Amino acid sequence: MKRNLSSRFEEVFAAGPVPDAATMRTLPFGQQLADLFYPPTMGTRHGDPKGAPHLHMVMEKIALLLADRPRDILVDGANPHCTADLSFFERNYSQLWYGIGPDVATTALFPPGEHGAVKTFLRVAALYHDIGKHINTDRHPTIGWYLVSSMYPDERNKLQTMLTRTELRTLLTIIRDHDKFGVLSSGEASLPLLASTTHLMQEEVKIQEQRLTALMLVSLADMAASFPLDSCIAGTVMRDWSRFTRALENAWGDRGRLLPHVVQEAQQYESTVERIRRLLMTISRDDSGQWETIDDKELISDILKTTFTNRIDVFCEDFALVAKLDYSLRFFRLVVQECRRRGMTNPSTITHVIVNILKGIVETYGEMLHARRGHYRLIGVEFSSLAPAHAPEKAKALINLLLERPAEGLAWLLSDVPAWYIWE
Repeated sequence: MKRNLSSRFEEVFAAGPVPDAATMRTLPFGQQLADLFYPPTMGTRHGDPKGAPHLHMVMEKIALLLADRPRDILVDGANPHCTADLSFFERNYSQLWYGIGPDVATTALFPPGEHGAVKTFLRVAALYHDIGKHINTDRHPTIGWYLVSSMYPDERNKLQTMLTRTELRTLLTIIRDHDKFGVLSSGEASLPLLASTTHLMQEEVKIQEQRLTALMLVSLADMAASFPLDSCIAGTVMRDWSRFTRALENAWGDRGRLLPHVVQEAQQYESTVERIRRLLMTISRDDSGQWETIDDKELISDILKTTFTNRIDVFCEDFALVAKLDYSLRFFRLVVQECRRRGMTNPSTITHVIVNILKGIVETYGEMLHARRGHYRLIGVEFSSLAPAHAPEKAKALINLLLERPAEGLAWLLSDVPAWYIWE
């Protein structure tokens, strides 16, 4: 796929990773971008805890990622915690640009002659990816998609003159879906969630792979600017990208064939254990170093087998269709913290608590998941009301009940987590 990126965008990044405010205002949606990157006081805007520093950091991280040493975006690049994951990350990253063996032109996803334009486009995508925050931080990916696609026709027309149709579609996908690789790596989501990044219309498989790859690379920069991105997580993201890319190829780029393939993979027992492992690792990570991160597949497997006995296959099948546990990390982290505060520090005890919550969610929404044979329904479950930042006493009361009288606490929890269809 050749990119016909306007030379104007190339000029924008000539002076450094982040254009100045005056330059930014000359771009499509420039006022919105300038308001985000250069607010009156360089810091956080109301309702935006990360603020402008995060946006600047994303631009710096994408510049590092696109340089010769992508490991430089990792906090442990010099001394990796997960050497196998780092090797997988770097090997696959290199193959994107330089292919396999001597035949670069046919084996590289991005041929050498397009590298400059592709890298400029990725910087453009990083520049615009959080534009929805101009309206509201919550749900900003979806808001951003509508802002660029529908809300300002004149600005959109300007953007269309600077990008090809495929580039614009890819940019909109990145704006809308830039959190998906992150929530996959944290265990909040299952692999089928990525199917929404594909398009109903037929496109060449390579174009879809390039779009997915652009999304993955911008997501990595966003993650590196949000938390200490290490080799373990980078390897996880790259493996998810690899799994989904293979699925795209096996489905010949047809979304109708793609979804059954990724659903079946996500429903495997090993995939279920891995998703719960990721979730437990994310919510049990303790920056103070006082507590060990829970990272034990054997423990998770034992607890799943004792919890579900002969119905474990049903849980695995249904849990994969709960494709997103939206805004769940804050609540789950509070659960882990309260367990530890009470002296319930055994990883087995904490894992039991989390698995029982997941069990309740799957059983509560099981009917939503089942349709006619061969037809899949994906749902998301919304956790934001369980631990509102403005009302910490609610989360405290709920978690106390959950730990002291589990059945009653779970009933309260399940009454307060609405679900919606992602895909019918």
